[in-house]
Amino acid sequence: MSESEILGGLMFDPNDFSVPEGVGVNDPIREYLEEAALIPALEAEEEALLAAKAAEGDEEAIEALINGNLRLPICIAREFNDGGLPFSDLVQEGNFGLVEAAGDFGNEASGNISFREYAVWKIRNSIQDALYALVRDIGVAQESAATLNKAEEIRKVIEANEDREASDEELAQKVGVTAERLQAMRDLVK
Repeated sequence: MSESEILGGLMFDPNDFSVPEGVGVNDPIREYLEEAALIPALEAEEEALLAAKAAEGDEEAIEALINGNLRLPICIAREFNDGGLPFSDLVQEGNFGLVEAAGDFGNEASGNISFREYAVWKIRNSIQDALYALVRDIGVAQESAATLNKAEEIRKVIEANEDREASDEELAQKVGVTAERLQAMRDLVK
């Protein structure tokens, strides 16, 4: 393939180990990028041979596939660099996908799909899953904050109008959760 590859809809320069914007001067990802740049990329024939051995459970072949494709998580992480996770986390999630791809390539992939194509798919899914989890966690936190705010408003109304303290059970019932869930939400924001 040429200097720039198109693979799985991904356009990238396999030799681009530059540090993305926003990465701090002391961020360990800088050292990782330098070390990954020193590992030569696999040629197509070598990759196919290693993939066949990896499918048979050869641990050395699996490790060689991972090391020879460290460029992929780095390049794919660049695609998602503005998605809310630090670049180093995106690369780490991509590496999880690469390891998973190397470990189960022979068991899950079939047909005329190359290891690299399968790895791109696994890496992208791994990064996307991490981003979806982040969004889901933010949504849960916002929902919990809204419920706690509503419970606090109800508590103030009860205390002002009825001259007494509202119980957790009472507040929980009025906001539509259990008392245990209300306490768990409070613990989350502490």
